[in-house]
Amino acid sequence: MTRLVVRILVGVVALAAIGVGLLLLRNDQMDRGVRALKEENGAAALERLKPLLISTIFQHSRSQ
Repeated sequence: MTRLVVRILVGVVALAAIGVGLLLLRNDQMDRGVRALKEENGAAALERLKPLLISTIFQHSRSQ
């Protein structure tokens, strides 16, 4: 019984760590894209922000 609880707890911690990692990666990508926009480097900004835009549109369409 305790092994099951430990496995579940480890699974929850692993999922939380993956979620936090993905959130930090997205925030870093957004920061780099905004920085490129401020430097008026449109190609680099588009490269950084386009995946974020696509994922946002996908999430919005799934919620409707």
